[in-house]
Amino acid sequence: MHCMRQVFLFPEGYCLKSVLISHGWSGLAPFQVAQDYQSVKFGFLGHGKPTHIQIKQDQNQFIVHAGRNLSKVEIGTIEWMFGINSNLKKFYQMAKQHGRPWI
Repeated sequence: MHCMRQVFLFPEGYCLKSVLISHGWSGLAPFQVAQDYQSVKFGFLGHGKPTHIQIKQDQNQFIVHAGRNLSKVEIGTIEWMFGINSNLKKFYQMAKQHGRPWI
């Protein structure tokens, strides 16, 4: 059961699928990536307290579900992990120009 839900807006051009594939998380334990690459589940240890995290992309929203309330520092770590504070639009454009459409 989730006890915390946090919603962020993705920066323009953000694609969770690209992040999951290009970082290699789709093939690494403990990450469990959905077949459509629209969500990922993983264990998270912050402040010495483990919890389960589920991240979902719903259009331009980044939705974090956690098994407990997360601190601002922990939320910041998750934002950093997934690069949601970064504008990656130009990077995605360049990658596609060089034949790397999975990015």
